[in-house]
Amino acid sequence: MFTFFLIYKQPNLGSALLISGIGASMFICSGINISILMKWIAVTSIVWVPTLYFLFRFGLSDVQMARITTVFNPFLDAKGDGYQLVNSFIAIGSGGVSGRGYGNSIQKEGFLPEPHTDFIMSIVSEELGIIGVLIILTGLLTIVLRSFKIVQECKSQFGSLISIGIGSMIGLQSIVNLGGDTGMFPLTGTLLPFIGFGGSSLMANLIAMGLLINISIFNKKADNIFAYGGEMLNLINNLDYNGFRYINEHVKGNVYIDYLMIFFAEYAQYMFILLFMILWLNKKYKNRTCVIQAIIACCFAFVLNRIIGLFFYRERPFVSQLNIKQLVEHTANASFPSDHATSAFAIAITLCLYEKRLGKAFLLLAFLIAFSRVWVGVHYPLDVLIGAVLGFLWAFIIHYIVKTNFKNNK
Repeated sequence: MFTFFLIYKQPNLGSALLISGIGASMFICSGINISILMKWIAVTSIVWVPTLYFLFRFGLSDVQMARITTVFNPFLDAKGDGYQLVNSFIAIGSGGVSGRGYGNSIQKEGFLPEPHTDFIMSIVSEELGIIGVLIILTGLLTIVLRSFKIVQECKSQFGSLISIGIGSMIGLQSIVNLGGDTGMFPLTGTLLPFIGFGGSSLMANLIAMGLLINISIFNKKADNIFAYGGEMLNLINNLDYNGFRYINEHVKGNVYIDYLMIFFAEYAQYMFILLFMILWLNKKYKNRTCVIQAIIACCFAFVLNRIIGLFFYRERPFVSQLNIKQLVEHTANASFPSDHATSAFAIAITLCLYEKRLGKAFLLLAFLIAFSRVWVGVHYPLDVLIGAVLGFLWAFIIHYIVKTNFKNNK
């Protein structure tokens, strides 16, 4: 919706609706429960129906409104707003079955404005007739159907969504353009894919075809790749699961160690906050950039984890498994990756880059925090391992950005 309003305000209502249609087709085909979607649309209709009404009633410009009203009967204003559409009808009707011949169009000689853009299909119909139109439509339809065929063969959801988006893009552009030329839809300025004049449009469509071909080729090789990848994933998953079960069932038992692990899992993170306060308030401490950089790395790590959790959702061990010895209470949100591990390692690595001795001590603390999250039963080993790796990456990325900008400012 945000993208729709940005493009709509340019103003470019046609492109906004086109992009919304492509996004909607990808969203519907992404595996969402259609019945739930329809209920959600029905419930929220009290909001979006009045919004759309006022948007189209009072938000349309005079030109946009004229394009809509002209569709109903362009001959009422054949020399004004309906001029292009009337000449488009004449071009289509005069072509007949075989057309006037290539390059022999009359309408493009000053009668039909800008015939090489929106109304290119009208000129094709005039010069090549119904036969030429059917050949072009067959080619476009083949691309759309082939993209949907690739969706059925695709082994990954990402590839499927890309194929759906490309097929929808070509199909919707063709429908909107042909509908505008024939008076079925208002004119929007949408080009006919691969045919209409426009370098940017042609470039985008060719890139889309390259992506589609790449996905198709990958599907043919995917069986062996996914078979090997599936074995590796099963191996990693088994190691992760068995490692958690071993720690949860066999290692625990000493009440003092349990209390110590609860401390590291729940409260040790506040030691980082205490350290930052001490360093910041210490007037003799010169590396305040370290504190700022660590806080930024921690914040970015937290946000990134939230995004990853949306796409790679994994249940907590105490949700997906029975007989778990859970030492602390925790909400049943995404388990992968561990926020505590990511933040702790992002801060510890940042400290290592500025204060090696202090950084090593807090690196050990970060390790204990990560391990304790598995010990108390709220994370799998892989959750904290990936979290630690992400913490490393964020620390070095933020450090590189800060260091580069500092040099440039000098």
